[in-house]
Amino acid sequence: MDKLIFWGVELRVKGNPFRNSWIETNARPLQMFPVDRDRQDLRDFFGVLNPKVRELRNPFQPRRRLSGVKRPIEHTTPSPDSNTHSDHFNPKEEGETRMRNSLALCATLTLSMAGLVPNTVGAAFAQSCSSDKDVVKASISGDAKVRDIVDTAVAAGSFKTLAAALTAADLIETLKGKGPFTVLAPTDEAFAKLPKDSLEKLLRPEGRDMLTSILTYHVVSGRLTAKQVMKLSSGTTVNGQRVGFEAMGDKLMVNDATVVKADIECKNGVIHVIDGVLLPSFLDLVDTAVKADQFKTLATALKTAHLLDTLKGEGPFTVFAPTDDAFAKLPHGAVASLLEKKNRKLLTELLTYHVVPGKIFAKDAIAAETAITVQGEAITIRLENGELRVNGARVIKNDIETTNGVIHIIDAVIQPPSKSKS
Repeated sequence: MDKLIFWGVELRVKGNPFRNSWIETNARPLQMFPVDRDRQDLRDFFGVLNPKVRELRNPFQPRRRLSGVKRPIEHTTPSPDSNTHSDHFNPKEEGETRMRNSLALCATLTLSMAGLVPNTVGAAFAQSCSSDKDVVKASISGDAKVRDIVDTAVAAGSFKTLAAALTAADLIETLKGKGPFTVLAPTDEAFAKLPKDSLEKLLRPEGRDMLTSILTYHVVSGRLTAKQVMKLSSGTTVNGQRVGFEAMGDKLMVNDATVVKADIECKNGVIHVIDGVLLPSFLDLVDTAVKADQFKTLATALKTAHLLDTLKGEGPFTVFAPTDDAFAKLPHGAVASLLEKKNRKLLTELLTYHVVPGKIFAKDAIAAETAITVQGEAITIRLENGELRVNGARVIKNDIETTNGVIHIIDAVIQPPSKSKS
């Protein structure tokens, strides 16, 4: 396609794509792409490669000559082999000039919003049409809404690593889909903060699962503006794990990353640019507890009761995890007795009383007040003097998220009411 009919004005690509190119109308030639020969960043435009815009002016508006020398004003059609463009045009009537300006402006904006012309083309030409500046500003600002999230990020030029990662994880088509999505987009500089070998491993085929987990941890379903995010304490990502939101003065934090640019609207969502890569948990409930190094007794008890595989499964589960110090508070010899083979059933009931199906965070637990455990009996959850307690046991640390659930660390072993005497 080398021409377009727009409101009765025929637009045709003319010129050498490596020197001067312009769009010519059937009314008058319109110089649109005066560029240098050494520009290499070309893009496809009506089947002709044309450099992006370096300079643009309104050809229908004569330039004021500074030399003071009066010369006859005449119209000169730009030559395809020339690196210069016409400085003068003498319109027959003022109304005719304004009409051509409007048509050219509307055509330029339409092409820009369709992605056929770089945004800077529409913006630069719009600035030259002073009578339409207010309308133009609104039109240009809405251009990103025509593009999806992926195309918007690519056009920005500062998300090359993110684009490569999305390609490696086969997530491009997902983020080009209907959505809507809220994307927390790390810049190239953010990815550069990661160890170089770690990033290289993630981009290899064997790192695809982990890469997918990381990337989906940067996506929240729905369209959340910065104003909406600032009213939230967290958001659940497509990964399944939560990210934390916190407003700190004039800054918006996502976990430990800062939002450096917010509310980039796209046709299928919104982008918030962040200065760090967010890392989800890669460990399940059991591995998280073992790594913490304060749940040795709990780990031994789970192994004895044959519950390790269950808590390493898909879940999700909420575990109220007693520390080693919590088990030490039991009567002397109680732990050793529970670990005996003959008491396995009692041990299993005790441990499953610390597990609730589903992923329940502290805020939700407080609101619910009670929860039915895997063992079958209920636990009570309440705030007492500003402290979160479960059946009287104090929650030392809450909302430790894992790949298959959440852990709340407690300072005492809680016992099912039906088994308290045992």
